Amino acid sequence: MIALIVEDETAAARQLVNMLRKLRPDWHICPVAESIEETVQWLTHHPHPDIILMDIQLSDGDCFTIFKQTEVKVPVIFTTAYDEYAIRAFKVNSIDYLLKPIEEAELAAALDKYESLRLHQAPDTAGDQLKKLIASLTPAAGARERMMFRTHNGIKSIDCNDIAYIKAQDKHVYVYTFDGEMNVTDQSLDELADTLSARTFFRINRKYLCHIKALQQIRLHSNGRTHILLEHCKDDAVFVSHSRSADFRRWLDS
Repeated sequence: MIALIVEDETAAARQLVNMLRKLRPDWHICPVAESIEETVQWLTHHPHPDIILMDIQLSDGDCFTIFKQTEVKVPVIFTTAYDEYAIRAFKVNSIDYLLKPIEEAELAAALDKYESLRLHQAPDTAGDQLKKLIASLTPAAGARERMMFRTHNGIKSIDCNDIAYIKAQDKHVYVYTFDGEMNVTDQSLDELADTLSARTFFRINRKYLCHIKALQQIRLHSNGRTHILLEHCKDDAVFVSHSRSADFRRWLDS
């Protein structure tokens, strides 16, 4: 889960960050945005987080201007020293309204409420959601649909949608299917990344190229690294490279 904090008071921002790290240690916390302008710029140029904790009175005006200048697609927990904005808050994306000074128990309850809403809106597991996502995808124009492999007694062809992931190791490139079958190809990972559907396959790092259906679990670490578990993959240390992280999140949301 990714959280963005919008807060212009350094002490209040530090308190929120510390409480979030304690209550949800596996969440990734984005750099704090301190103004309307900074928040709009951040939301415009980055994939949206899963949740925003937003102060109402910022250094350059009230936060509702943000909603007029850019589309905010995610739930918001408002934090403020004033109670007169509650009605306006719930007209936008608010799921809770916390008055300062914020108590840890209050924030914990708001986070529990957020997760409960997510659970009821999307009861499937993360893996099921990803698998449903690809049902609506169509092959990209020009993308290859099949791969041919040499066997000991001839050749065979495999549908690209049957490929779970492709791994480069020890100067060889191995293609693994969802059935657990492994084949060796003469093509490089770069060549395959260029010819397979960019909507369905993603180059995770220098060693792995994966199908979206093969993503069993995605974990965001506090250091900003994205750890993934792939179906039929024995390697449990597969990380999205730092240079690919933003593109990876956009790919998931495309």
